[in-house]
Parts: sequence; C-alpha cells; structure tokens
Amino acid sequence: MKVKSTVAIGIVIALCSFGVFAQDKEPEKMGGMMKEQDAELDKLVSQMNSAQGEQKMSAMAAVVSKLVELRKKDHEDMAAMHKKTQSEMESRKKEKAETGPSDEHSKHHPLRSTITK
Repeated sequence: MKVKSTVAIGIVIALCSFGVFAQDKEPEKMGGMMKEQDAELDKLVSQMNSAQGEQKMSAMAAVVSKLVELRKKDHEDMAAMHKKTQSEMESRKKEKAETGPSDEHSKHHPLRSTITK
C-alpha cells in the first residue's frame, strides 16, 4: 500500500508542477498543442483509473513518464524562447549603438543628446 500511495503522491506533485511554457508560439497552435496533450493525458489517466493490480502500477508509470516528457519539452521551449529574446535584445543594443539615440528619446533627455554630439 505504501508503494501505491508514494506513486500517487508523485503523480500529484507532477501534476501540480506541470505547466505549458510555449508562450512564443501562435495562440491557435499553442491551444491545439495543449488540447492534444490534455487528451493524451486524459486517456492515460482513464487507463490508469480502470487498471487493476500490476497493470495499475504500469499505468501510473505511463502517466508520470508522460508528465516528465511534457515537462522537459516545456523546458526546451522556454530555453529556446529565452535564447530568442536574448538575441533580439542584443540586436536592438547593436542597432541602437550604431544609429545613436532616437529623436523621441532625445526629447526626454535633451541634455544627453547635446553632450553625446
């Protein structure tokens, strides 16, 4: 019984910490992806709930494995999004350094624009 409760606690922890971090994708694509993931998890949980004996343990392992797989995918997506954001920020910094402050920015800091010229 301890094994079952330990596995159940693990599943609860995994479910609580599970999240989708694909914010950079188009909303329609992200929504479709989330629905597919939810459907797959629903199927696995349904199989787990209806399983008996050793099959129940295998079904629990399948649910946890899927949650871990999705979590890792989310981390990959977050890392890619972070890399893209960093790259965009570096590009903006480089562009700003090459072109100098914009006229709009100079309006807010008139002394700075006269000092740098």
